[in-house]
Amino acid sequence: MRSITTAILILGALLILPGCQNRDDEAALITPEPIPIEEVATSEGSSRRLSWEDRGEKAEEHFLEYLKLKHEEPDNAAAAFRKAAALLFSQHPLVPKWAELMIRFDRSRKALLPEMIQLTEIELQMVEEDSVPNKEYLRHLKSELDEWNQQVQNLKNIGIDPDKHEIEFRFQEM
Repeated sequence: MRSITTAILILGALLILPGCQNRDDEAALITPEPIPIEEVATSEGSSRRLSWEDRGEKAEEHFLEYLKLKHEEPDNAAAAFRKAAALLFSQHPLVPKWAELMIRFDRSRKALLPEMIQLTEIELQMVEEDSVPNKEYLRHLKSELDEWNQQVQNLKNIGIDPDKHEIEFRFQEM
């Protein structure tokens, strides 16, 4: 289904590779001003929620703006990312937290394994609570969460503390 592909690609085509650096920076979470939920008029004059594909198309320009500005204008880039996330997830209350985690991880190029689990759980909750179903996206997120939890178990089995295990994180256009 094209809508899930669009959403997944727009979310940055996360390339996540195991890493082992030390983590020492924390970024404050910033709550942006709300962005109106995108709606379209139907032929009957009523409104309906935009599809995932339509929201993805509207959010794409802002995600691309983030990628373009993130090194030279980080504040403007962050604003573009937050706007894209709000459009994509229909202004869900968890959007600010998810967006700030994504931005922080991208800036530091790393995240702790428990943080990646938290990020995935937030995203899963936003998709589950969306009024427009996206079963393929839900399956993808549940599978990703299962993989993270399996990695936790694998690390525990070999005596490594999963709470201190870092993941290399990159958000980029594919």
